[in-house]
Amino acid sequence: MTRHLVRHRFEPARLLLGLVLLGAALAYVMDALGEWTVPLWVLLVLVPFGLVLAACTALVTLMVRRRARRRGKGAPPLGQMPMDTLREGYGSSRDAGARDG
Repeated sequence: MTRHLVRHRFEPARLLLGLVLLGAALAYVMDALGEWTVPLWVLLVLVPFGLVLAACTALVTLMVRRRARRRGKGAPPLGQMPMDTLREGYGSSRDAGARDG
């Protein structure tokens, strides 16, 4: 049985935004439990700051990917990945072993 993995691009802006929002949520929870004393303005500034930071990161990522694509150094098409060639070799060796045994 062959499992098909979904291949997708790494999105650093999403990772960054997730970490900032987790930090804000942690700060809210710790403040509500009385463990930390965080000024309200810090908590209210943290979320928009994270959104702006993620937008800037997404913009830089877009520019880097466009530049790489223009130079022809983009990722190869999925059909030309080295592991696909290896899978074909594994399949043929498995078939040969079934015929011999």
